[in-house]
Amino acid sequence: MKRFLPLCAALLASGSAAFAQYTNLLENATTQVVNSAWTTNTITVGGTTSGNLLYLDTGAVVTSSNAVVGGSASASNNTAYIAEDGVSWTIQTTLSLGGGANNAVLVADGGTVSVGDLVIASSNQLFRLASGGTLKVANDFDAGMDGFRWDADSTLSVGGALDGMAVSNGAAFLNEGRDLVID
Repeated sequence: MKRFLPLCAALLASGSAAFAQYTNLLENATTQVVNSAWTTNTITVGGTTSGNLLYLDTGAVVTSSNAVVGGSASASNNTAYIAEDGVSWTIQTTLSLGGGANNAVLVADGGTVSVGDLVIASSNQLFRLASGGTLKVANDFDAGMDGFRWDADSTLSVGGALDGMAVSNGAAFLNEGRDLVID
């Protein structure tokens, strides 16, 4: 018992870093605001339920192995919002948007999402790379896939092959102030 008390005191004194302050499964209309560093396994925003929100706020630096926004057919209207200067979410493997209707990821205003792969199950899902946002894809990427919206003044960085670009006179081109980085 004497050895246990100093350990408890040390954990309490170290603050929230010693305890899990975030949950990686958001269900039943849960809203979670992340504003610090967080490393976890798979993050699921609405695996089977609707109306869940993951908001990465100022100071958030998140790393997860995978991420799912809208898991099953009953999971609708779930959102991940990464739109603050310096906020980042690194997904080491795959970010999947699927499930029911209207699941979305919004990246804007200095926010960055880095993924191995981005999978969008259908056109009624939305990954929006809005003004000031950055998407970094480590592998091949189809910028023309259903559900992917690439707005002006945003940056897409692709480590593999890029497909789905607008074509005019046989050449792919960028318009509306979009930035593209081929790593």
